[in-house]
Amino acid sequence: MKKIVVTGTRGIPGVMGGVETHCEELFPRLAERGWDVTVVRRSNYVEDGLKEWKGVRLVTLPSPKKKSFEAIIHTFRAINEARRMGADILHIHAIGPALLVPYAKVLGMKVVFTHHGPDYDRDKWGLAAKTMLTHGLHVCRRCHRHIRCDSQSDKAKVRAYKPCTPYI
Repeated sequence: MKKIVVTGTRGIPGVMGGVETHCEELFPRLAERGWDVTVVRRSNYVEDGLKEWKGVRLVTLPSPKKKSFEAIIHTFRAINEARRMGADILHIHAIGPALLVPYAKVLGMKVVFTHHGPDYDRDKWGLAAKTMLTHGLHVCRRCHRHIRCDSQSDKAKVRAYKPCTPYI
């Protein structure tokens, strides 16, 4: 049975957000089909003490409460945890955490990446953050043969840079 470790989400279950909803729907279904799935959650979003939910293992790691560092530091910790756990596949969600795809690949990990939207276009981010988020997409374009998108509009934007982008 293949072991998938998931990062880039704040956590499941019951954490608000598009990536979180996607993960809540997808990973219990994979677990039902026999996959060994672990979602690495951010401690500042979950206080339920759960270790498993609908067949999905839950690992909670600390993350800083500063939005500009939260995702990247948590993803770094999650990659190290995934390696320690012997993950066959590391599934990274969102372009901020995608900045660490090269690090995971240097560690010898197989990485799947899902693009959830143009975070670099969101008003909540300043210029430095938007620049880093745009760089995250460029990193994925260079490191992946395919980038998974969860909407047709995202697929169209990414396809301008990366052919053969599947939509799920």
